Amino acid sequence: MGETDVSHLILFPHLQEPLMEVMSPGTKDLQSFLLKRVLVYMFRQFRALKKRGVAPYVRADELSSQFPNLSEGFFRNRLKKHPCAELKVVLHQY
Repeated sequence: MGETDVSHLILFPHLQEPLMEVMSPGTKDLQSFLLKRVLVYMFRQFRALKKRGVAPYVRADELSSQFPNLSEGFFRNRLKKHPCAELKVVLHQY
């Protein structure tokens, strides 16, 4: 009886635990995760523009197209609190 009987176990190799936490919608953890994704995108854009010798900037409509599930209010509220963000309103004349 010292040996373990594993003949009754069924293994499913395709079922695995997720490697990262699955966050509930609307939680602070999810909001923080989304903001970090946006900031990583922005910093990558900044670095690419800086390499070309252009002043780094990211347009709000570009953020909206890259992250369509986030509202403009999310960007405005979160980024105005961030020290690297400078929000400017640009009026287009047609």
